[in-house]
Amino acid sequence: PGAVGSPFVVPVQLTIGKKACAEIALDPDVVRAGTLDANDCDAPHRPGSFANLYGFSASAGDVFSIWMESDQFNTYLILTDGAGNVLAQNDDCPGVPKNACITQYTIGAGGHYLIEATSTAPGASGPLTLTLVRERAPSEARELRQIRNDGTTQIGLGETIPENEVVIRGKVDDPNVNGTVRLEVELRDLATAFAGTATQMSDFVDGGTTTSIRASGLARGTGFHWQARACDQTNRCSAWVQFGNNAENVADFSVAAAPGGSPPREQ
Repeated sequence: PGAVGSPFVVPVQLTIGKKACAEIALDPDVVRAGTLDANDCDAPHRPGSFANLYGFSASAGDVFSIWMESDQFNTYLILTDGAGNVLAQNDDCPGVPKNACITQYTIGAGGHYLIEATSTAPGASGPLTLTLVRERAPSEARELRQIRNDGTTQIGLGETIPENEVVIRGKVDDPNVNGTVRLEVELRDLATAFAGTATQMSDFVDGGTTTSIRASGLARGTGFHWQARACDQTNRCSAWVQFGNNAENVADFSVAAAPGGSPPREQ
């Protein structure tokens, strides 16, 4: 009572801050299910969108691929370093509209990294799946076989065949999700040492597939040796596996001389 200047109006400004993101630890090679909705934090790099923030550790030279999928909204992926600097981002994975991916990203320096799983449109919500894959080289080619050109008759180690064509078969595998892999073969005559360079290769196939290579026009009257490996679509390859476990100067198979010609060279 009796106060001078009463009533007095005080201007007040209320600032609503962003809801901070709680980091979710993420292990590579595991499919992680989640939900994007109003209970989540505000996307650090997508104003008006919600986000799930996943963290993982990586070493320099590691290669990672990230996939985010949802049936209910258009996904958006952002990869940052531990300080929040954007390293890569994606809206639509090639050939897969609405789903985002960052593939074959090579880590420059070891440390902590963050994946911001969010939406293209502000305020979008719904269930999602996130997959972080540490890309690895394929497993060694296995179940290697050398087969005659009929595609079924197996050639014994050191055997001489009448035709100058051979089918090489092997099983290839890739430990990476969504990876494809092919069989590569280095086939040389005995006078030529292995150089570690493929001379024939198959098409890319899914991991766990048995695939074949047909080599034609082989020199007659000649012994051959060969080795094989598996390579994926990123050009990472397994170690070479020499067929037969025999000496490099011993023929895995020989091609007979043409009728009337000289016999195969002695090995």
